[in-house]
Amino acid sequence: MKFFDYVALGFKNIWRRKSRSFLTIFAVVIGAISIIIMLSLVLGAKQVATHQLESIDGLTLMTVSANPEIQNSGNLINTDTYGDDTTNKLNDSTVETIKQILNVLDATPIAGVWVKSISLEGSDKKYRANIVAYTPGTKVLNIPVAAGRSLVPEDMDKIVIGSELLRNLGYSNNPGDIIGKKLVLYTQEYVDWGADPPKPPEGDNKEYFDNIQNQPHNVTVEIVGVVTGGVDESQNYITMGFGKRIMTSKNWKYDDQKMKQLKENQSQLEEQLRREQAEQKSVYIKSLMTIPDNNVRNELFDEWNKEWDKNISEQLAAAGFNQSATLILDKQDNLARNGYSSILLRVDKTENIESVAKSVKQLGFGVQTAKDMLDQIKKIFNLIGLIIGAIGGIVLFVAALGIINNMIMATYERTREIGILRACGATRGTIRNMFIFEAGLLGFLGGAIGLVISFGLAKIMNIVGNQIAISQGVPIQNIISFQPWLVISVIALTTLIGALAGLLPAIRASRMDPVEALRYE
Repeated sequence: MKFFDYVALGFKNIWRRKSRSFLTIFAVVIGAISIIIMLSLVLGAKQVATHQLESIDGLTLMTVSANPEIQNSGNLINTDTYGDDTTNKLNDSTVETIKQILNVLDATPIAGVWVKSISLEGSDKKYRANIVAYTPGTKVLNIPVAAGRSLVPEDMDKIVIGSELLRNLGYSNNPGDIIGKKLVLYTQEYVDWGADPPKPPEGDNKEYFDNIQNQPHNVTVEIVGVVTGGVDESQNYITMGFGKRIMTSKNWKYDDQKMKQLKENQSQLEEQLRREQAEQKSVYIKSLMTIPDNNVRNELFDEWNKEWDKNISEQLAAAGFNQSATLILDKQDNLARNGYSSILLRVDKTENIESVAKSVKQLGFGVQTAKDMLDQIKKIFNLIGLIIGAIGGIVLFVAALGIINNMIMATYERTREIGILRACGATRGTIRNMFIFEAGLLGFLGGAIGLVISFGLAKIMNIVGNQIAISQGVPIQNIISFQPWLVISVIALTTLIGALAGLLPAIRASRMDPVEALRYE
């Protein structure tokens, strides 16, 4: 028999058993759809992750952390860790040292700037925000600005916001409209930007300091740009110069040296006045002896003591002995104390990543490369793909059982037909190939129909997904993408499963005795 004879006969026999063939093909369709849609979704997610890194030209980026034990923070722009007493701190000297490593193009310090909350000026609604300070103008961080402009090193009260904050503020559909608006950052304490904290009053200042600690300080910044791509949509960006000011707290404190000198001067003056009081006391007491009434003398002496105490207090006050004179505005630079969160550097070529990472590790720091992070993401997606593929494989296995059952029933129903074909000269190979081809055709039709339905479902899911992504400000489009190799592989797989499922019934049919087959009713 020729190939087209097998095709014609296969379609004829499938059509002859429409109901049973439909149910068998339907099972294959379900398996094909599950594999195509799910694996396409996994592949699309991997492409999105890769695109996010490529959007900032991130495959040649590397993150340096202070702790060598921290190898993977899960984010290329690491703002979660700082140095401590057991690790090397990341400072400007470290940045310059790293820049000198062979094949390093440039480096920028990264700092996570903590604020209690953030709100749009004029609004009472507050949000949490992840603010990243970095050095603009380097060859390291390419932040794709969708509206407005990027930061420049001179910006001191400017911010570029991410898509998450843009969405929270209600400007996802029109990001350009938020450019120029002001944000209010609420800090835990007064920082080195804006007004100084009010000076404590003279006397007991405990209540004052308690109130200062409980009052958040506000810093107003202008939105100059919007980011809708990049590594992390939750991140918002300011310059490192501005970040250092925000991370420098300021408060009034007593200068210990001035306070010590003040007390010494105050003690000396008071001692001198008390000596004068003692000298005049004996003279005054003699003058009182001329007064016969004892009660009058006591009253006059008490009045004299009060006058002297008042006189001493006035002279001490006139001399400027008040504690407020010793107050100074103290500034605590938290970045200088703790170091930067991380350092982000760019390598000239991807093939030099490993050598640069080795050099950084030799300095005693932890390293995470964009390639490591991408490989980790791909491993996770590959694992998900294997699980999904296994589920689809189970569905196809059930479909294969249906094909086997279908073809076994066909051999019983067509026993007389097989006998006639053998009597007319058909060989056992012809009979076997006829049934194998028919079973493979069932698998092929199931895969082809599943592919067509998958295309339609993917189209609908992408349209809905794109609308949701746009409304949420997420820079993702058409996450379900079909790969040619996946389409071909699924159809080939369903056809092969069908052919293998029909192998046993085909062998059984080919071994029938033609005489007995002709007698079969």
